[in-house]
Amino acid sequence: MKPLTLLLLITLSCVAARSYAQDSAGIKKQVLLNLDDPRTYKKPIVIYDSKITIAQHGPALRFNENVDIESSGFVSPLTFSATVFSKNLAFINVDLDSLSYFYKAKFSGTADFITTNFHGWVNFEYSEFDSTANFRLGFGSDRPMRFSGPADFKAANFRSYASFGDVIFEDRSDFPGSKFGNLATFDNVEFRGKGDFSFANFSSLASFVNVRFRANADFFDADFQDDAIFTESRFFPSADFHSVRFTKALNFTTSRFISFANLSDLRTTGATKISFFNTRFPDLLDFSNNGNLANEVSFTEGDFDSVSLYTSDRRRWHYLNLYKTDLSKIKLDGLHFRLCFYDAVQGDPVLDSLLKKVTIPEDGHPFAEKLMKFPEVRAYLRDVFPMTDLSDTVVVIFLNQYAGDRFPRRLPKDEVNSIVERILKKFDGEGLKESHEVLETSYTDYQNGWFILPHLWNGYGYHKEWVFYWAGILLVLFTLITFPLLPSFNKPPEQNGVYYIATIPSSFGNIFKRIWYSLLYTAIIFFLFSLKIENLNFRKGAVLYIIVVYGSGILCIAYMANFVLQK
Repeated sequence: MKPLTLLLLITLSCVAARSYAQDSAGIKKQVLLNLDDPRTYKKPIVIYDSKITIAQHGPALRFNENVDIESSGFVSPLTFSATVFSKNLAFINVDLDSLSYFYKAKFSGTADFITTNFHGWVNFEYSEFDSTANFRLGFGSDRPMRFSGPADFKAANFRSYASFGDVIFEDRSDFPGSKFGNLATFDNVEFRGKGDFSFANFSSLASFVNVRFRANADFFDADFQDDAIFTESRFFPSADFHSVRFTKALNFTTSRFISFANLSDLRTTGATKISFFNTRFPDLLDFSNNGNLANEVSFTEGDFDSVSLYTSDRRRWHYLNLYKTDLSKIKLDGLHFRLCFYDAVQGDPVLDSLLKKVTIPEDGHPFAEKLMKFPEVRAYLRDVFPMTDLSDTVVVIFLNQYAGDRFPRRLPKDEVNSIVERILKKFDGEGLKESHEVLETSYTDYQNGWFILPHLWNGYGYHKEWVFYWAGILLVLFTLITFPLLPSFNKPPEQNGVYYIATIPSSFGNIFKRIWYSLLYTAIIFFLFSLKIENLNFRKGAVLYIIVVYGSGILCIAYMANFVLQK
């Protein structure tokens, strides 16, 4: 009997006995498909509730009629390389236990892979889908749809609607260079391996609603010609949108970034609007080299309500790189964001030469700890993150992000100063006084280094009321110093005293009176403009102490007067 005749008999028997799909032992029927040699199948193929074994795999097959396989499982690898499906193809509730190879296949009709589980490697590279392509969970299905192995869709061409809804990608999923000519939906998808959409082209709306990227999400140099919707999604390690073209809306409403997000060098148009409404930002956000923004991008509408992340004693900072970005189009505050400064386009020469001497561990995690031992690295990090402690989590994230690659060039201080001054001016113009204070204070601390006295004195002028606290502290301090010295200090110069105040007695009845008179002696020198030169004994070195107390008092009184007058 010829193979084709056998195939048709098998098909007809499957259709006729559809309701009798199992034998008395409950074992599904065994079906042998003999796809030998390049040939054209002109009759429909319908297989239901069976275990299917393909005897031979002929390349470049052609199916001119519908292929309908439902509630079945393929035991052997499935190879349809360069195969043409002229009509509809339906894999419904199918289990593909091994390799599924559709390399350069052409689907002229609808391609349905609904609630189909791919347990091995899946290859749809360079395939063409002229009509709807459904790789999604069936409505009302009680079992998940999974790609258990790597899923390759490199340079696949989806000319019509492409649906990947409610799917779990257990391994890497590769869509680099793929084209989506119509609506593309990846709603409720979970990427447990890396999701690679680099160089992909989305001609119509792209929907990634409620998606979980549990490994890196890579959209490098992708092209979104319509709205790109990433609402309610989660980007757990990092998200790369570097050099992506967004023609219309980019929406991250209610999404969550964890560690790192790269939105640098975006290609935008006059219609591009970027929304971060109720978004939780990552530790490190690179928004540099965005000098052509047509519309305002607001970072102030994010989700900052978390009690565990934003409290007075524990504030989670989000570090933002705005190098070569149009700051007039940026809206941010200094209460949740801190600036960092680097140019990812160029490498840092000092760090590049150092990396050649360092062996990078395979897992990458100890890399940061190892690098931090080098003084050159610590100096580099202080320039990149001038407003943070090097023990901050963001430093480790930054180092691990560029592990194995060149480290970005640190910015010269004149460029850093320029960015800070423009943002301070922006804060001032928008009336963001608290943000202005936080940024100027933290950056001035970095510039002053170990010299922190201006910060402690009055917070660089932001807290003029601190002078009253300082006056009290200094008065108590000087009183404690004066207490043991008062009997020898408070004598006329001819009696070898240091500074004489006649109203202060020379003897005390008890310790409490001595404390009181020590305070009174110090306060008279500290607060009154009545230091008498004739009562000073300039032959005693301790007279310098009296002058210090007097000078400190004059300074405090001057700042107090300034505070009162400005009120």
